[in-house]
Amino acid sequence: MRRSLTLLATIAVLIGVMAAPAAADKPVNFQPPPSVFDTLNPCTGLEHEVTVHFDVYEHRGGHPNGGFVGRAVRTGSTSDGYVMERGREVQMDNGNVFVNTFKDLWRNDDGSKFIAQGAFVFDIKNDEVQVDVFSLRCLGAPTILPPPE
Repeated sequence: MRRSLTLLATIAVLIGVMAAPAAADKPVNFQPPPSVFDTLNPCTGLEHEVTVHFDVYEHRGGHPNGGFVGRAVRTGSTSDGYVMERGREVQMDNGNVFVNTFKDLWRNDDGSKFIAQGAFVFDIKNDEVQVDVFSLRCLGAPTILPPPE
């Protein structure tokens, strides 16, 4: 009897797990206007203009407390020749906390590259910021080789 109940419970869990993706709403896809701003290039120390484009996938249906899960594929460029090689952003709201994380890798034809990343967590229930971190750092300045002799 105990084995039968365990088997039934296991089957019910497996059916629920396999049926959940089929029952979930498809995410809505949209492209908001690009974000354009001036900031310092961490490899040169000079100001440059950054343009970031977003391809957003947002899922709202079936989450508790009217929450949502969203992700964005990010692309971009800068006024001094950097191109975003890889960019991603994730947002989640479950009614208790709002979470936003992103990580972007930028590369220039001269060989320099930098990474921008951040995380923000807001406790909705207690109305307070729990995490707010951001880093922008140069991963490698261009290699300048001496001229051949």
